[in-house]
Amino acid sequence: MAAAIAALAVAATAQGATRDRYVHPPRSASINSADFIPLEVEPGRFESLTTAVAEDGWGLRIDGSTMASPGARDGVNAIGFTSALPRDVLGAYIFWPRRVYKRVKVCKKRKHHKRVCRRVKRYRHTVIKEADVAFSTSFHWNQGPSYPGEDEIDLTTVEIHELGHFEDPNKKHGRRCSGSPLTESLGFGEWWRAPNDWFEAECSNSPAKRLVAAPQEPEPVFLTVAHPLPDRVVR
Repeated sequence: MAAAIAALAVAATAQGATRDRYVHPPRSASINSADFIPLEVEPGRFESLTTAVAEDGWGLRIDGSTMASPGARDGVNAIGFTSALPRDVLGAYIFWPRRVYKRVKVCKKRKHHKRVCRRVKRYRHTVIKEADVAFSTSFHWNQGPSYPGEDEIDLTTVEIHELGHFEDPNKKHGRRCSGSPLTESLGFGEWWRAPNDWFEAECSNSPAKRLVAAPQEPEPVFLTVAHPLPDRVVR
């Protein structure tokens, strides 16, 4: 498992910062393997897969188990399944950001060489206070390590994707066929395991090929959800 994801940290290319510049995101999380686990996913497999992707793939730390639900602001960075996501969403990075501003002195010259100064609020960065990763219960999951069938969503791929956002929330989604583990959508029977081991239907550059093409239907998408906290102003 570690070999399959060893190269993912360098594969997700930096695609520019979002409007907010996120700093100090959480570097550790706990796993909820008790609630809403689909029948086709073994709790022990979910724990071991999540730990491998987080620690071996993205350099994050898994603190152990939790009963906290992903998507609730409760002081715990939780990873788990939920039934609360929109029906077409595979997984979500859910976080609670706080914008930080600094008051600075700005002076302008006026007529007769007079200088008028005032203090204004300037954006510095956005701090993430808490973050969760949620996987949807609405899909038929392939828990691996085998590749997904044409009616399955690959859990390894979605883990790599969502924990990539957890590691660096400034990363943007990549376009279909870009070869990025942060692809904007993933269809049934598709996967991303390594830069040289991924498959997306109708992508001629996919290094892996299926003998039978995946069904032609809309690909489920990924979601990023921010719950803004009150701003902070520093001097």
